[in-house]
Amino acid sequence: MDEYEPNFSDLRVKQRLAAAVSWASKNLGMGQKTVHSFKLNAVFGPKGNQLGDWLRTKLLLKAPDRYVPGAKSYAYSVNKAGLRELTKVLTATEISKKYLLDSVQHEFADEVKAHEYKYKESSERYWHPLQNLQKDVKESFWKRNGLPHDYDIECCAPSILVQLAESAGLIREKHEMLFAYLNDKKPLREHVCKLVDCDPATAKRIINALFNKARLAANSRSAIFKMIDGKHTKMLALQEDTEIKKLRKHVKEMWQHIALKHAEVKTARGRWQLYFTHERRVLDCIIAVAKENNIAHFTEHDGIRTGKELDINQVEKRIFAETGFILKLKKNVKECS
Repeated sequence: MDEYEPNFSDLRVKQRLAAAVSWASKNLGMGQKTVHSFKLNAVFGPKGNQLGDWLRTKLLLKAPDRYVPGAKSYAYSVNKAGLRELTKVLTATEISKKYLLDSVQHEFADEVKAHEYKYKESSERYWHPLQNLQKDVKESFWKRNGLPHDYDIECCAPSILVQLAESAGLIREKHEMLFAYLNDKKPLREHVCKLVDCDPATAKRIINALFNKARLAANSRSAIFKMIDGKHTKMLALQEDTEIKKLRKHVKEMWQHIALKHAEVKTARGRWQLYFTHERRVLDCIIAVAKENNIAHFTEHDGIRTGKELDINQVEKRIFAETGFILKLKKNVKECS
């Protein structure tokens, strides 16, 4: 198996890849699941088939402790690294990208046709495998299926947390860095990009983690250390940077204020749960406006995809009236192929 390498120029191979990737995304993308060997054979082919075995190795992670001979099949989760690798292969050309889109379309045909999506609710969030579509195919998929309009809350997590702290007595003049980021996130994100040589999306994730008091530690338990590919030099750059030190100081004081009203935020889990609870309140306001206007939609945590344009002013007023948060709904404009 180590020596086998698929012929990616063969369109039949790419069709097999597309079918396997879309099946794994739908059926295993939300977590571990028991799958009978008959089903795996139908998706990947029988064991011993070179391409099928290669795809199993790339896409499946087996949990042997769940297996009971004659009673319970093996449980599997998706290998996210392999999923990203194969998706990259499939989006390299337009013809293979079409195979992937067609396969995903087939897997979710009923949900997409009716625009009734089977979400899993956990930690106050709606989860769905289609949220995990790679950027290269996401826009094309939703344009194809009648949800071309993409919205999200600008700087959602920091905005909610700072406003919670301000309601508990945080003084704006003494924490100018927090409010400066909310007013214009570009300078700090660009600073982080240069500091650790990362893309803007990673810089955003690093800053959001810092807003949740994530530690700057060079170990495998550190979320930020993973974001910077485990590079000690990058972690040192973050630890010693004056701007980051100032941000962390202000964030610490922000959470001290929030804790006056919310004792559960003493742990990382409690802090994220508080945010997710308020994020859900905000999202429910957006969903309500979409439903009241008979607009088909699909939710993505702090954002939504719609079949028609939303009245942004109406949504922002609704959010303020029902949650007290002053937030900006932003329409994302991207090119769809």
